[in-house]
Parts: sequence; C-alpha cells; structure tokens
Amino acid sequence: MATQDIRTIRNVQSLRGNVSTVEWNARVDLAACYRLVRSNGWNMNIFNHVSARVPGEPNYFLIKAHALLWDEVTAS
Repeated sequence: MATQDIRTIRNVQSLRGNVSTVEWNARVDLAACYRLVRSNGWNMNIFNHVSARVPGEPNYFLIKAHALLWDEVTAS
C-alpha cells in the first residue's frame, strides 16, 4: 500500500477557477453532505463514503481522499 504525507492532501489549492460552475456547486454540496453526515454521527471514521457524479461527466465521480476525516472535507 502506498503512503502519502498528509500535508500534500491538506495543502491543496482551490480548484474553483479550474472547474465549471455546476461541478463547483456539486463539490460544495458534497463537502456539506460529508459535514452533515459527520455532525449527525452517521459516519464510521474513514471507513465509508459519500460520492457524487460530476455533472455532465458520466464517468467521473467526486469522493474524499481516504486520509481525510469527514469534517476535513472541502470543495477543493
């Protein structure tokens, strides 16, 4: 299994200017969903997930990086 320094995940630059408005909105909604799930205690640490399909891109999905906790997920 490969390992990665967590700082490379947490120091990601915003993608807002590099994605479409509909994709950005999906990212914001997905990040909010992760936090809602966490605040209601519906998560099991990092062992399950919520995902979203990128609007207009049927073969691309948004999902959190495995190392991130549920309340650490952002739109970028």
